[in-house]
Amino acid sequence: MVRLESLRYLQEIAKTKSINKAAESLFISKSALSTAIKNLENEFGVPLLERSVHGVTLTEAGENVVERANLIFNIINGMKNDCLRYTDKGRELNVFMESNFASSIFPPILVGLKKTFPNTYISSQSMAFKGIFDKVREDINNIGIFIYYEDEVICKENIDSDMYGGVNYYKIDTFELAVVSSKYSKYIPLNVTELTEEELKDIPQVRLNGAWDNREEQFKNSKFSGIYEEGNYVLSTDNNTVYFQAILNDFGVGRMLKMPILFGNSDRKQLRFIPIEKGEKMSLWLICNKKMNKEYANEILRCIKQTVNAS
Repeated sequence: MVRLESLRYLQEIAKTKSINKAAESLFISKSALSTAIKNLENEFGVPLLERSVHGVTLTEAGENVVERANLIFNIINGMKNDCLRYTDKGRELNVFMESNFASSIFPPILVGLKKTFPNTYISSQSMAFKGIFDKVREDINNIGIFIYYEDEVICKENIDSDMYGGVNYYKIDTFELAVVSSKYSKYIPLNVTELTEEELKDIPQVRLNGAWDNREEQFKNSKFSGIYEEGNYVLSTDNNTVYFQAILNDFGVGRMLKMPILFGNSDRKQLRFIPIEKGEKMSLWLICNKKMNKEYANEILRCIKQTVNAS
């Protein structure tokens, strides 16, 4: 029978490309590691490693085994994570958000939540704005995260209304809406430090599908569609990676929140964020079920704040 331990050993050899380094990393002897791999090769009936004076490399069969081993351990880790939800009801956290938020801003927040609450089963689901409030009211372990496009006063009025009531809400932070372009954009000279709405109309732009006003149609398979809107050629896509890459490749410029977590550090060095004159601001909000422990809710809030403001 194939031992999971031996598959992990093979993974480490594939990573280090060395029997010696793999043995050191695994805290086992070189002979024990070699024996385990030899037994694995006997089990499968084919060589998994090619040994030479320059080290070891995987055979084609070895690469296939490592690839499938990765899938096996991903499944096992998923099962472990799923089982956490049955150990204690308080160790479950269900996050609800709008679809555009789920694809762009939520992934790093999820990483932060998992680091802060390692023994918590965390699930996420995207849905329409109104549905977020309905879901959060359903269970003590439910929270919602959303961006609100109006000012803070209007946001509080709406959330306090009967339609959006029944939850506790916390403002995570407020961010400026800025123009983002490649560092040396052919559309925006380097000496430009601020743009007006009128000036923006003359610049080709890329827009993330549904990110601001949901007027764009749904685009599938990361394909582009040109939309002529108010004299401005707009590139729309429902794929964040394509959106960012179009900006970096200087296809045009984009409008987005000046939020650190939207880009990695290496990407940010290639970008310019240019303020919009009298530009609007948008707030990021957290809502929690009324019955959720206040200290727990504040801990979630602190975690998200640290994540979205990380440099």
